[in-house]
Amino acid sequence: MRAALSVDAYLASRPPAEREIFEAVREQLESLGPVIVGPVGVGILFKRRRTFVELRPKAHWVDLSIGLNYRLEHARITHTVRTATGRTYHGIRITSASDIDREVRDWLTESYGVCGLSADRQSDFYCTILVIAPSRWPARISRGSLRHIPVQLGGMLWTSRTNRPRQPGDKRCATS
Repeated sequence: MRAALSVDAYLASRPPAEREIFEAVREQLESLGPVIVGPVGVGILFKRRRTFVELRPKAHWVDLSIGLNYRLEHARITHTVRTATGRTYHGIRITSASDIDREVRDWLTESYGVCGLSADRQSDFYCTILVIAPSRWPARISRGSLRHIPVQLGGMLWTSRTNRPRQPGDKRCATS
């Protein structure tokens, strides 16, 4: 059985820029809450209950892979991989720590909030937003009653049942 790598052991033989990139990503993710950092032979994985961010070194850059529950269309995304669980991992070429800007930190934050949770906890992530907003709801609301309530966030209609944007008029999250 092979011994697990430590972060320091993994980064010891890597270029200094890789450590700076790692530190920038780790700092952002750890500011959000607990995260498991797992160095493996091909890179460094960031996990909660499952892997949601990966750093994989290439010859001239580091491939930052961020998991989201939808496909993100953006010029910085170099490739995407859709998994059987419905997540899409988005590859971004990172050449220095300065590439971890506000935009990338926002994607890391979103991935931490959604993809790092098990499927049954993902609805909690969105339902929390709903619970704190209404002032006229009854004091006791079961978690199940919140699962199908759609909410407007960032100009898109979301439902905590699927944790992905829905188009207006979609029967699965129609509002009355």
